[in-house]
Amino acid sequence: MKKDMKMDLVRKTVLWVIALFFLTVNPVAAGEVTKQVQLTINRVISVLNDPELKKPEKTSERKAVIHRLLKESFDEVEFARRSLIAHWKNLTADQQNEFAAVFSHLLETTYFEKIDDYMKEAGDFSADNIVFLDEKVKGRFAVVKTKVNIGSNGSIPVDYRMIYKNNQWVVCDLVIEGVSIVMNYRAQFNEILANSTFQELLQRLQTKKS
Repeated sequence: MKKDMKMDLVRKTVLWVIALFFLTVNPVAAGEVTKQVQLTINRVISVLNDPELKKPEKTSERKAVIHRLLKESFDEVEFARRSLIAHWKNLTADQQNEFAAVFSHLLETTYFEKIDDYMKEAGDFSADNIVFLDEKVKGRFAVVKTKVNIGSNGSIPVDYRMIYKNNQWVVCDLVIEGVSIVMNYRAQFNEILANSTFQELLQRLQTKKS
């Protein structure tokens, strides 16, 4: 059951990222955070619409470019820190860097590398599927609320939590139908660390590499 729930979350998260590519926002309501998102969207759409990169023999190159753009918009270190929370401060700088690298790879193989495949499945997906609901900014943090309409299957509420770092807004968590990706991983990691060492947690994550 837990495995099915996890895969469902993965599919919904990938759907959200696809939706992010096509997000259209009322110019009157668009704030600084949304403008940063729009910048990413325009760059990704440019890649997806590139006739040369659409060629079958360019699949790997196309995925690599999309992957790079997503890495620029997702703060993977912040994802890692938040997923460990209290445990993070007990790690040395080297351990933090090691965990961030392994966790980043987990995020990439779980979500980012599947984007191209899901794009093919969502061939009829358009900007009309996305509704921009709200944007709230408090200091270095912001939350943007959206709703993804999926036809007869209803809609999926998605909040993306942002943090302002290095002069730009980046994603530090996704909340899909009330389920936070960070909190989901945090629960798993807390359970493992309650009975295992940090190195054992790292080894478990490394076995997930593909």
